[in-house]
Amino acid sequence: MKKNVEVVCEFIDTVSQEFTDKDKRICGLEDVENQYIIGIANKEEYFKEIFEKKDAQIAGLENDYKSLVEFIEEAAEQIRKEK
Repeated sequence: MKKNVEVVCEFIDTVSQEFTDKDKRICGLEDVENQYIIGIANKEEYFKEIFEKKDAQIAGLENDYKSLVEFIEEAAEQIRKEK
């Protein structure tokens, strides 16, 4: 199984060119800038810390790191299937 950071990086690569408003809503990231997502991918510690902050509410997964990881993995898998 890949590390969570690797999954997030793949996810970013997959959607970065076509990150439409619809994609953002699906991912629960409509209010999140690309830098926020890249910051998550670049630093695993940040990925955990961010969910101790209010920002977690944007994703609708307040303080739930595991659920967000699973959600991103599922979203990345779904996007790969659609390609």
